[in-house]
Amino acid sequence: MNLSDYQAVIEDMPLYDDLCYGAITEVGEVVDVIKKGSRPGREIDVQHLGEEIGDTVWYLTRLASKYGLKMEVLLQANVDKLNERHK
Repeated sequence: MNLSDYQAVIEDMPLYDDLCYGAITEVGEVVDVIKKGSRPGREIDVQHLGEEIGDTVWYLTRLASKYGLKMEVLLQANVDKLNERHK
């Protein structure tokens, strides 16, 4: 699935939280999975990490949609900016 298709599919899904609060919460959950997995004798639960990253992307994509932004455009602009920075 490409980003445009993903963004179109999720635009009509119900919201359970404020988008900013939800995005921040999900980023915190990503960090928590990494933190717990980085302790001595532990490993990062990659499947759980992937689920939390997916949730984070969902919230960020919904936030972009709310303001009329397209994820493919945002990400291409980010790549262009980084390429220019690292010339």
